[in-house]
Amino acid sequence: MKMRVGEIAGLVGVSVRTIQYYDDIGLLKPAGVDDNGYRFYDESSVETLKKILYYREFELPLKDISEVIDKEKLIYQKLTERRQSLADKKRNIERLLSEIDDRLSEPAKIDVWFDKILNDYNYSGFAYSCEGRDAYFCVWGKADYEKNTPFYLNSRYIIGGGIFTLFCVFIFEQMGLLSTDDYLNKYIKEFLYGDKVKIYHLITMTSGISDKLSEERWNEAVKKEFPSYPGNVSYIDRMMSLDKLQQPFLKKKSYDEILEIINYEPLKFTPGEEYDYRAIHFEILRMILEQVSGKSIDEIFEEYIFKPLEMNDTSLGGSIDVIGYIDNIPIETPLICDASHYIITTAEDMSKWCSALIEGKLISEKGRKCFESDIFGNGECPQYSSWGWVFSELIMDIKKKSFYFSGRNKLPVPDKKARVMYYPIISCDDGYVKFEVWTMQSGSEVRVDSIRIFDKDAEELFSVEYPGIIYVKNEGDERHASDFVTDGSYYYEMNLSDILKDNFDSKATYIAEVRAQCSEYTSAQLGAVHLRDGKWQSLCFNAFFCYESAYDLFMEALNSVMTFAFGDKHDEKNV
Repeated sequence: MKMRVGEIAGLVGVSVRTIQYYDDIGLLKPAGVDDNGYRFYDESSVETLKKILYYREFELPLKDISEVIDKEKLIYQKLTERRQSLADKKRNIERLLSEIDDRLSEPAKIDVWFDKILNDYNYSGFAYSCEGRDAYFCVWGKADYEKNTPFYLNSRYIIGGGIFTLFCVFIFEQMGLLSTDDYLNKYIKEFLYGDKVKIYHLITMTSGISDKLSEERWNEAVKKEFPSYPGNVSYIDRMMSLDKLQQPFLKKKSYDEILEIINYEPLKFTPGEEYDYRAIHFEILRMILEQVSGKSIDEIFEEYIFKPLEMNDTSLGGSIDVIGYIDNIPIETPLICDASHYIITTAEDMSKWCSALIEGKLISEKGRKCFESDIFGNGECPQYSSWGWVFSELIMDIKKKSFYFSGRNKLPVPDKKARVMYYPIISCDDGYVKFEVWTMQSGSEVRVDSIRIFDKDAEELFSVEYPGIIYVKNEGDERHASDFVTDGSYYYEMNLSDILKDNFDSKATYIAEVRAQCSEYTSAQLGAVHLRDGKWQSLCFNAFFCYESAYDLFMEALNSVMTFAFGDKHDEKNV
């Protein structure tokens, strides 16, 4: 808005002569001159004039006022320039972070066989490793396949909250709010054995307290849900039902509920003499923390752990980014359960907490020594949890200042429930290889549907594929397949020399991939034999399908190739 001298003078309440004088001495210059040669002013002129009149009330000389206003203009200009500079840096940092996140979300390319086995076993997860100043973050698969979301350092996933409870107990001890040498009758007066059990016994799982009442109620609930347990209920349906069934048991227990459980039967042993892991220990510790602080457990964690360590993406309960799966079906996380049992965090925040524990931040010296004791694996503090079908593990070495944690949201089981096994064929003299079923448990069934031969670079050289290449079912007692199969269906023979012809190399290492369908909860040995230096070599694996053991099977498969074939160990058996 343009104003002539008379208009601005009338607006502010000064004379035209005053405005003209301020112009003459350079204190208030007009915003411009119009086509008729008249000076005009604008909103900024009004603000400058207001400042002049304000400083005049303090009887400052006009010369001083001019210097003050000039400095204000300079400061404003500098701040504006600084803000623009910071804004530019912010955009650059955000661009770099985006590029880093994109790089981190790319699967790690370590070895062609490593990548193949990850793919064969449908493995999905992440791993974070730190030793000293060196930290590595590797991912495989997706955090959420439905949304096509990769894993990031700040992807929120679920872990058990028990170790945070222990950490907070030592924080409170450092603050003088409690002592780990306190007996429980100080906090639970009606506990029959409160004069024998200390807080320290709860931390180290050596209290002797039984939670038999909880076990009885759980078994009763399971029997009611599955009258013929396990019966013919599929593993997936059973696990989904159990997830829902456990939710009432995970709700935070009241004082009276805890008292009922711990008074249900006598101590199992003298406190401090034996180790016996019981989830009720965490319930008691959380109740004590709430008693001495007057705050809820979520407020305690937030105030004493998450905020001081700047774990900004960690909370009890809330949204998640890493979705758990079973048989490629996304599983809804039981977030309606009481949050004191689990924590939602990120790899980035977990690294902050691990560093704090290693460096002895927040907790008492007694607490740090406790975490370094044999009770906690001499400083390794191994922690394993499974919430919402997201499996996590944590391993630390406090003395070496290193830690490792990982999470996986897909059980590493191949498609169609096939067991995939890899047999290194190292220096096969004449190319002859025999695959056969050996000892079988009663009721076990094995059907091999494909056998593929690969070179060391994971290039497929040959394959045979049809249902029942090998098929055996043991309806008797445990025994060797050759003891009851007479038609030769328990083995399959091939000659690599005939198959590969001139490309066959008796000194080379080949890898045989065998895919087998197998019955649940039963086991059979599936082996491969070949000649090396005139001696029969054999390598066998147990063929069975079981979700609980899926990760072990994956690691066994990975080890068979990465160690036996390409590592230093060639410990196949001579037969």
